[in-house]
Amino acid sequence: MEALEDFAILDLPHKINFFDDAGILNFLELDDIQLNRFLKNIVLDDEENDYVKKKALNSYLDIVLLNKIKPRQALGLFVDDWKEDSELFLELERLKAIFLLHELDSASIQGIYNKQIQSDEAEIVAESTLRLAMIQLQEGMLSVDKENALSHFSISYQLFIKADQTIENRVDAKIYALVSSILIDLTSARTGGVDLAARQIGDYVFQMQANSFGDSTISLFLGLYRILIHLNRITTNHPGNWLDFREGLRNLHYQYALIENENLSKRLNEGVFSDSYRNLIQHKILRPYFMLNFSAEVSRIKSRIVELGDGDEADFLKELLNILNDDEAKKKVEEESLKVRFAQLFSDRSAANIDAALSAITDYSDPTAIMNAFDSLNSPSLESFKDHLVSACVKMQGNRKYWNGYSEDDRNTFIANLLEASGYLVKDQARWSTSAQGKSAGEIDLLVCKSNGAPFTIIEALNLDSLKQDYLTLHIDKLFNYDANGNRANFLLIYSDATNFVSFYSKYLTFVSSYSYKYPLAHVCEKDDYPYSDIKIIESGHTRTDTETLLYHILIDLKKMPLIS
Repeated sequence: MEALEDFAILDLPHKINFFDDAGILNFLELDDIQLNRFLKNIVLDDEENDYVKKKALNSYLDIVLLNKIKPRQALGLFVDDWKEDSELFLELERLKAIFLLHELDSASIQGIYNKQIQSDEAEIVAESTLRLAMIQLQEGMLSVDKENALSHFSISYQLFIKADQTIENRVDAKIYALVSSILIDLTSARTGGVDLAARQIGDYVFQMQANSFGDSTISLFLGLYRILIHLNRITTNHPGNWLDFREGLRNLHYQYALIENENLSKRLNEGVFSDSYRNLIQHKILRPYFMLNFSAEVSRIKSRIVELGDGDEADFLKELLNILNDDEAKKKVEEESLKVRFAQLFSDRSAANIDAALSAITDYSDPTAIMNAFDSLNSPSLESFKDHLVSACVKMQGNRKYWNGYSEDDRNTFIANLLEASGYLVKDQARWSTSAQGKSAGEIDLLVCKSNGAPFTIIEALNLDSLKQDYLTLHIDKLFNYDANGNRANFLLIYSDATNFVSFYSKYLTFVSSYSYKYPLAHVCEKDDYPYSDIKIIESGHTRTDTETLLYHILIDLKKMPLIS
């Protein structure tokens, strides 16, 4: 089948099967102009069956997300050529689709939403209101001026409240309404109501976790919460520091973009194009939301620069950011010079690793593709890893199977499986460095590796029903002995089966604050980055060859009272 005419002569069942049985996959080899014309003509055909048009429109959007149809071609369908009297479902799908394209023509797309807010269809009004609210929230997070940011946050809050009144079961709308409310207060240097609103966000995230065990956005919403707490600290301690606050807003925007990207990835992973999508993901060359939104890519790079701090890798990303912000003709990055630069930045990687990363770049004038190659070679984000680890701990805590003295090894396996599902390379019970006695190689609980197999972080875990100092000391020393490379951070997971968790935590904090570590203690602080009272986090900093390395102690209350029947 090579033309629309061939499709048109099919009967209705075969047209439906064409999309359901992945016949459309054969068309992915067409060029973007042919593919766009074929699906666009089906969607706009007044004589075509509505259900077939629905299937064609779904496939069209998926193909845009796979970067097989250019975003500006999609804008032509959804804005320029769209028929105003389209069936309700088609109009709803269009309203969702143009949100992804709003940076290409913000005025036209916001104009469509403002017009549809006046619709007689409640679903159309609700979807348009929600999408306008999300645009306003993003514009606030990207604002360079405080008053402009405050104006956008105020509008987004009002729109989210209106959307929440008309849309059922949209927990994300409730969360973003609270986010907007918090940002209004913080931008206005008010912190009094932030704790309550943040706790409400935590409650909604917990509900999401309870209702959907496999929801991959949970850790991302935890990251959103963590950044809001950071912004609250900035406002509390330095209320006039707009520059640091604005940097935090950029980081918040990046986290928001990660959530939107995950939602799109989930759509592709569950659809007819799942094999094509997984192939692109395997080669780390597709992030659909970032591909469609320039500002998200900028926020991604800026957030990574902040996390990397000073150094060659951050300098490289600053250069990449300059290319992104170049308003003139795109600068061409030479393949050979980039290969040399990557070899300098990632001296622990083989030439084959670097060549594999560069092979995914088809256009060396595309900074997004270069950033993807950089990410595939670079260490994972420590902040993102903490979000995923805490999310895994919360999931285990919510599963009564792991309560009350459950096997330490089985608890570790549960954590390892969830981290692997999030894309981390985890070695369970790996053999590494010297044992606690320093005699021979021994076992550590979980070793998380970079993409080349080098250590990223170590997780040592133990069951404790009371503060057994000798046993705890053994594991602390064991962890430091195993860390032969000096990781940026390591983790000590305490599966607490103590009857009184509050008392146990207090004693634990006192002990680790005064313990004589292998590497001198530089600081100890309690972390309140996450909304859980039954999970406590302590950060201890240690001086190792003039560099500070971190140890995160995560204590999880797993002593739960059985339900009374």
